[in-house]
Amino acid sequence: MISNSNIIEKAKELGLEKIAFLHTTELTNDFKVIISASLSYNYNWNNESESAFGYIARYTTANFYKLLRIKLKALGDFIYQQTEMTMKKNELYHISINSNLNDKQIALQSGLGNILNNSLISVNHKGCKFVLGNLLINEDVDMCDSVIHQVNECGSCHLCIDSCPTGALKENRLFDKSICLQHLSSQIGDEFDSKLDYIIPHWNERFFGCTRCVDVCPLNNKNQQIECIAHELPGYIGTVFTADDCLKTIKKGEFKKKFTGNQLGANWIPEVALIRNYILMNFKNNKSICMEMYNSIDKSDLDTAEKKYLKKIILLLKNYDDISIK
Repeated sequence: MISNSNIIEKAKELGLEKIAFLHTTELTNDFKVIISASLSYNYNWNNESESAFGYIARYTTANFYKLLRIKLKALGDFIYQQTEMTMKKNELYHISINSNLNDKQIALQSGLGNILNNSLISVNHKGCKFVLGNLLINEDVDMCDSVIHQVNECGSCHLCIDSCPTGALKENRLFDKSICLQHLSSQIGDEFDSKLDYIIPHWNERFFGCTRCVDVCPLNNKNQQIECIAHELPGYIGTVFTADDCLKTIKKGEFKKKFTGNQLGANWIPEVALIRNYILMNFKNNKSICMEMYNSIDKSDLDTAEKKYLKKIILLLKNYDDISIK
């Protein structure tokens, strides 16, 4: 049996904000304990204004999930060294981030943090600028079984609810994901198109995501900023995005190449969603680019369905303001 205090000490050494332990009986039969972990993305350079042209949501300006995975692997290797090493590493531990396991629910059940009005997890009473992940281990851990009591850290504060641009956040911690700009940034088809009445008035010049409900949370003031050289982080793409070099000729794969190693380059985000987002961020103040892209879509090597979708979006935008389409 491994001492949880040794694991906690190692986690702090690795730069994890906090870890918490949970027996896996109700979640998976393959491992004995889940270690819920949190990593801050509150870096000194990661504070671009949401009104900036090409704004990228703070949680994805670098691949903080990959950084968390690296640290969890180091923690897993440390735990392996504490055992008799009678099994292989991949039999002893498994890293789960953004998988079929609900990271947020595990964080709550383990006592890693408390749920806030913005539906995110506050860690160590320091707000919600954290990414979450799990390390599943097939080894008993000496830990105290205690009743987890959720604490209402928000009190009477409703700043996140009041500031949500589309009204996706409701009272009693209810959340309408279908009109959340963060969620919609990666969606295509009717799920996005049918919500243009919510999207257009508030999209402004952003490229991807929304963190307003995070930014206004006063608990974040307790989370000390981390100083580092930004481009040394895995998957660093910066706080804003412009694509002047791939405008006139739209080539399949060009936008994805911009985000190699970052979540925005992952398969689950359609490239056509990123191209559409670029059109939207220019819609307010640079409509000539929208026209430029409309006229170059047919010449591109995008799939027929992708071409049709992008042209449809531009034509839908005409309902909100005049775009000259030849």
